[in-house]
Amino acid sequence: MTTLSMPAYLEWPALLLAATVLLLLTYAWSSLRRECIYAVLLGALALYGATTLAQLPDLAADFSASAVQAAALVFAIGSVCLVVAIVLGEALLGTRRSSPMWSRRLAEGARVHASWSVAFGVASLALFLIGNRTFEMTWSEARDGDGLVAAAATFLLLLSFPGIVAAWRARRPTAASVLVIINGVGFLLSGSRAAVLGALAYLAWGYVLAHESAVRRLLRIAGLAMIAVGFHVLLRFARGMTVVDLWAAVRSGGLLEMLATSPATSDLSGGEFAIAKYFVFAVQTASAEVYGFMTSAVRLLLILVPSSVVTSVNKPIDVTYLLWAEAYSQNLFAEAEGQALLREFFESGVYGSVHPTLFGELFAAGLWPSLIASSGVIGLFCVFINRCLSWIDPKAAVLVLGPVLVGMWMVARGNSVIGFGYFVYLTIFAVVLIRLQTLASASVRQCAAPQGQDQQ
Repeated sequence: MTTLSMPAYLEWPALLLAATVLLLLTYAWSSLRRECIYAVLLGALALYGATTLAQLPDLAADFSASAVQAAALVFAIGSVCLVVAIVLGEALLGTRRSSPMWSRRLAEGARVHASWSVAFGVASLALFLIGNRTFEMTWSEARDGDGLVAAAATFLLLLSFPGIVAAWRARRPTAASVLVIINGVGFLLSGSRAAVLGALAYLAWGYVLAHESAVRRLLRIAGLAMIAVGFHVLLRFARGMTVVDLWAAVRSGGLLEMLATSPATSDLSGGEFAIAKYFVFAVQTASAEVYGFMTSAVRLLLILVPSSVVTSVNKPIDVTYLLWAEAYSQNLFAEAEGQALLREFFESGVYGSVHPTLFGELFAAGLWPSLIASSGVIGLFCVFINRCLSWIDPKAAVLVLGPVLVGMWMVARGNSVIGFGYFVYLTIFAVVLIRLQTLASASVRQCAAPQGQDQQ
């Protein structure tokens, strides 16, 4: 759709969004050539800007012309602030002169990555079983009952899944087969889409850095993207069912009919197109009184403080949860299935989450001051992540690559704290683990050395 086919009042928002998408794509490509991990964030934001641009007339009909115009302005200013913060961060930390050199790390660390992934997969499966996960639980029920054990199991699964790709690259078919089986069972118990998407992102990142023609790389990445979207759609369909129910549907031959008639599969984008609608809603309802002020930036700064343990620190509620409650109270989900269950969640305070893109999330909690300041914080943190991954042990960096890539996509969707949490928690875990392994190996060598000298 072009501005020529739009009403006059939507022409300048369309042009502004188009220019913003071009800016994001340009800097995403520049970042990708330098192997910067935040290229994923910029590219994903460009995609959401393009989907918003394509839906402008519908969004104006659902909300108002002024809301759509404000949303276009928010997206443009947020993008400029984010890119400027990244440029300044690069100047301060020297990222332009020092990249993690992923192409070499992925090739050299594949065998070690595969070995660690097997250990992570076994530990994850054991924790899921200790946490009483069964195939008779729906994935939604399993997540509602998540505790510390289940969270640890899910984190280990996130680290283990990309090991399938590493084992394949290292030409270790036995390790790859073991990982497919172990992680397959772990996935059936948890339904973690992020874990599987982490493996696909890890594979796609390798293709991006491959020394092949640009066309060949783009075709491979496009194929993986289609697989990821298809997988995302199927899991939206299956999240309210148990594995036992799905197997019964397969045996009865009714699975295809259920897929064809389910509202979850009618949206072939897997709900990604709806993000534009939530973005405009977040801009329209933005208020520091409802969503707090710079809530996501505050939660990011307190990300290592467990509010369940340290009661003296009162963490603000995540913006995505408050947006869900506000959207429900304003009948934004009026056409969704399961109204009784939604009402039960709302009345009990167990909110779902709404993802309004990164800029919708930041603008909702404090309007323009929050958008500008928080975009700066996010941009600087993205540069820190990229620089940190070049500082740490290469084996630890490769272990967390898949989850961090998925985390960047989640940040773009408007779930920034959880998205960045993948980097913070998993990187600390991986660095400590690799460090302990190095110390243990050094101790073994020291103990073995005197024995060898005595024998001589």
